Amino acid sequence: MGVFKINIDAGCFEEHFTYWGLIVRNHEGLVSAAAIKREKVTVAQKLAEIMGLCLCLRWLFTQIMQNLVIEMYAKVL
Repeated sequence: MGVFKINIDAGCFEEHFTYWGLIVRNHEGLVSAAAIKREKVTVAQKLAEIMGLCLCLRWLFTQIMQNLVIEMYAKVL
């Protein structure tokens, strides 16, 4: 079995909503899973990115996966 690549991101938007998302791709680049969460909460962008990583790790504990690479595009961490 190859490597799974997980991309996670977070975004803070007007009206006090924060979004988190993740996408999992297999070694061929095909999407294996995706998830998104939205909460009516206002947080700093840096905290939103950290919370996104925590949500991703919590989700991963419920999955049976090995050989993972996690990527974030957070420039503030």
